[in-house]
Amino acid sequence: MKVGRLRQSWLLKKRFGIQADLPCLDESASFGSRTAIGLARFPRALTAALSRQGMRRIGEWRLELDNGCVRGSRELRSLLGVPSHRALRYSDYLARVPKADRSRVKRAWEAYLHEGLPYCIEHRLMIDNEPRWVRVCVHAREQGRRSSVMGSLLDITDSRRARTELERQLALQACLLEFSRHSLKPSEASLEAAVQWVLRCLGLLMGADRGYVYRVHEEASVFQQRHCWSLLEGITDGVVFEECTHERMPWFLERLARSGSLLVPDVAKLPSNRATECEYLLSRGCAALLCVPLWRQEELTGFIGFDVARAEQAQWTREDRQALEMLGHILGLAYERTHYEAQLMRYQRRLRALSAHHERLREAEYARIAREVHDELGQYLTALRMDAALLQFRYAHQHPDIAQGAEAMKKTADAMLDVVRNIATALRPHTLNMGLVAAAEWQLSRFAERSGIRCHFEAPEEVSGLSDEQVTALFRILQEALTNIARHAQAREIRVWIQASSEGTLLEVLDDGIGFDAQARRIRNSFGLLGMRERASMCGGEFRLQSVPGQGTRISVWIPAQREETHGKDYCC
Repeated sequence: MKVGRLRQSWLLKKRFGIQADLPCLDESASFGSRTAIGLARFPRALTAALSRQGMRRIGEWRLELDNGCVRGSRELRSLLGVPSHRALRYSDYLARVPKADRSRVKRAWEAYLHEGLPYCIEHRLMIDNEPRWVRVCVHAREQGRRSSVMGSLLDITDSRRARTELERQLALQACLLEFSRHSLKPSEASLEAAVQWVLRCLGLLMGADRGYVYRVHEEASVFQQRHCWSLLEGITDGVVFEECTHERMPWFLERLARSGSLLVPDVAKLPSNRATECEYLLSRGCAALLCVPLWRQEELTGFIGFDVARAEQAQWTREDRQALEMLGHILGLAYERTHYEAQLMRYQRRLRALSAHHERLREAEYARIAREVHDELGQYLTALRMDAALLQFRYAHQHPDIAQGAEAMKKTADAMLDVVRNIATALRPHTLNMGLVAAAEWQLSRFAERSGIRCHFEAPEEVSGLSDEQVTALFRILQEALTNIARHAQAREIRVWIQASSEGTLLEVLDDGIGFDAQARRIRNSFGLLGMRERASMCGGEFRLQSVPGQGTRISVWIPAQREETHGKDYCC
């Protein structure tokens, strides 16, 4: 496969002047493999024609070196178009060689005479005012009273044309294979660049003056130009079909939808009942055109076309039509994939917005419940404790049993107040109202007391530019990170940084624990990590996870200063 790709790249660059600079995907891609199997059928007919190509007759010749006279067989004179009664000299033969090839022929001849190098050269020869390719070889040289050279001349015009056509078809195949691999990439921008590239490549290989892609507008049944490649200047500024609709071009679009391709070899020779469309196409600079449709679920969604400014340029073969149909098939699948991917992205944005809305409602509900528990239940418990203290104060001397019961009630009320404070703090820490730095410092101090892990905290005195939702999200991410460290990391020390700038806020948590494989599927699908990613994305931020077994874990979260509509990135390093 590597040798084949090198051969294809050589054909594109050296033979046709096309740079195949699009990156390729894995050779094992199923879609690309199916496309490669289909494209491999293109050059078969040309290969068979080349193998069946019968060589024209071989003409033998004998050149006398002292006087330049050439004695040739009847086949040689027939090939050169020289009658039998006319003398043939080497200078006459050399005069038939075009100037572009003459110097090369002379150098090869001199190298043979003086250096003894083999002489077998292919060059053009003007025969009946038509350039033809010949192969001239020297087979023997006689030394004597009159030195002479004997050789043969073979007309290879037909075989060379077949070989050139085969190389052109191989170059077409290479372009389509390259495009099929690149069309698998998910980025719509990369697909648009690939379409522009393949239009230029196929246009040059097919001898077209202009290539274009039209697609149906989503809100109206109008075909709009999406891509255009052109060698022409000043013709409609690159726009070929203006407002291409079924009312404007009914015959064109109906034929395109009914057949796999539409070939108009000469627009001027369209039937008289197509006079309006003939005049329209000629006004757009289209003397001949070749188009193929784009489909999505049996619905015509666009077309690809190539045209020329002069009808005699339109020498498109059946293989060209097959190549263009294959391009339409690949591009139609690529556009269909991007269409569904765009739908999927819209659904993901809606789900993420719904998740963010539910998260805001949940945090608001947490805050309301924490406030109710702290204020209402805390007040009742405080009042109950005060009543128990008053009862103890009044009856302590007269009734010792009542005093002891009141003391037990006071202890129970104190324990219940601690539980209420813990519940309210778990639902919504009151330090969040003082800002992110204060809340993070309070959380780290509690974590160090419970786990015994040393904590180092670095942060500015104040972090501004964050909304309440973003502050809450960063605090919840820090809570989840500390929980994971306590459960799995086996760390002895952690470091937490908060860095703020005008662009946003960065939170980093680093531990010296055992680490893990961040690329493992079960790790990437962990609910804790998913929750942190989603919280960062809902705030328009980025989440990054770096971990190596035995080298600890680093979690970085970047939250922009102002909420943006774009969604955050999610990647592991």
